[in-house]
Amino acid sequence: MKKTPESFNEKAKEYFDEKKYRTVIVGKQGIKNSDDLAEAIEALADNKLTADEREEALKHLKASNPRQALLKAIEEAGNDEKRAKLIAACWEIDMDCTKDFLFFVNLACSDDFNVALEALTVIENIENEIGDNELEEAKKIVSAKIKLKTENIDLQVDLLQIIKDRQRG
Repeated sequence: MKKTPESFNEKAKEYFDEKKYRTVIVGKQGIKNSDDLAEAIEALADNKLTADEREEALKHLKASNPRQALLKAIEEAGNDEKRAKLIAACWEIDMDCTKDFLFFVNLACSDDFNVALEALTVIENIENEIGDNELEEAKKIVSAKIKLKTENIDLQVDLLQIIKDRQRG
């Protein structure tokens, strides 16, 4: 006797059974379950993932419109190591950080080398135009930090040059 194929509704019921599967619904607004997004961000920050798991977490983030959640997690990170991992995720998923330019400029002026380096990488990957007022403000922030002659002065000098190049471009 030939078994008839299950209907779509029967299959959907099975796939949405939380005891059998973990289903994430991704729509135009990103992931529907904010807990899943928070878990992915937390897992990236904790850095206890295998390479494959990290890749999956990054794919999950990229598909979920994570900008606000990721920026909040960066601000609230418990330490600079976690903060650097989360900043790195921004450029790894090609997140558009144009609107957050000054946020990342301030992070690039961090005393922690990894935080500063990852933030500089985010800034370098911003493809859209940055407004003149923001560029001027960024120059002031970075110039003030350079005057302090911190350990990360080389990164800050590079950042100042990037800002100046953007003004000419």
